[in-house]
Amino acid sequence: MHPVQYLFKFISSLLLVFILFNGYKVLSSKNWPIAVGTITDISVSIASSGTARQLKYQYRVDGDLYTNDKEYFGLLVSSRGETTAGYSEGSTVNVFYNPDNPAESVLKPGELKGVILPAVIAFLLYIFYLYGKWYYANHSRIKHES
Repeated sequence: MHPVQYLFKFISSLLLVFILFNGYKVLSSKNWPIAVGTITDISVSIASSGTARQLKYQYRVDGDLYTNDKEYFGLLVSSRGETTAGYSEGSTVNVFYNPDNPAESVLKPGELKGVILPAVIAFLLYIFYLYGKWYYANHSRIKHES
C-alpha cells in the first residue's frame, strides 16, 4: 500500500474521532442548563481571506463569572463569531453551559454545521483511501501477471 493511502486513512480516522466527540457535544448541548449572559465585546477584522467576526460573552453559574467566545461546536467552519448579526454589545443572550464544566458553553446548542464539513472531508478522504487500495491492488496484480 502506498504511504499516501495511510495518510488518507489516518486523517480520516482523526476527523472521525473529532466528529464523534463534537457530535456528542452538539447533541448533549441541547439539554444543557441555560444561564443569562451578556455580550461584552464584538470585533470585526478584515483580512485577505475575508472578514472575521468575533464576539465574547460573560455569564454566571453558581456565582462564578465565566467568559467565552464559542457560538457552537466545530472545527473547520468558524465556531467563534461566524456571524455577529443579531448581537450587540451589552445585549442579553441565553448561554447553554455544560453542567459538568460550566466554563464550556455555546450560544447555539445543537448546531450541526460545525461538524458537517469535517464529516464530508473525512468521508472523501476515506473514499480516496479505498480507491487507492483498490487501484494499488489491481495494478500491482497486473504488473506481476505481465
